Amino acid sequence: MTLPITISPLQRDDAEALHLALSALSPDLRDTHRATTADLLAAGWGASPVFRAQLAKEAGQTCGVALYSSVFSIVGRSPGMYVSDLWVARSLRGKGLARRLLSAAMRDGSVRWRATFLKLTVGQSNSRTRAVYDRMGFRPALNETNMFIDADVLANSEEAS
Repeated sequence: MTLPITISPLQRDDAEALHLALSALSPDLRDTHRATTADLLAAGWGASPVFRAQLAKEAGQTCGVALYSSVFSIVGRSPGMYVSDLWVARSLRGKGLARRLLSAAMRDGSVRWRATFLKLTVGQSNSRTRAVYDRMGFRPALNETNMFIDADVLANSEEAS
């Protein structure tokens, strides 16, 4: 008999479990994992917490996580959420855990921020994950390109102008 998977909001005591889950996600994304448990504690439980998360566990072991923060859309005239990280253990992929994590995150965001939508990004070459999101009902944002700049690069560009 398989033990049930529980999903609950991340607690401070779960910071190390979150760190390990995100460490497992990074190779899948071909990213360098730089955040430490201390970074997560400071960002998630500091003076101004900037993220929330849902943690899935089976038999006390972390098997999934959804990390998200609030956003606001002037077009949609409403608060929403951005899921920056979603990880499911390989052994549980294809069993609906990602949908359960996202649903738990949406319920939390609806209560906490009155969020009415959820957005995320998926790598252009990640067709398998893209297919999962398509089946859930996600759709591509039209006429958008994700852009990124480091704070020091922006500061240097201000000085140059």
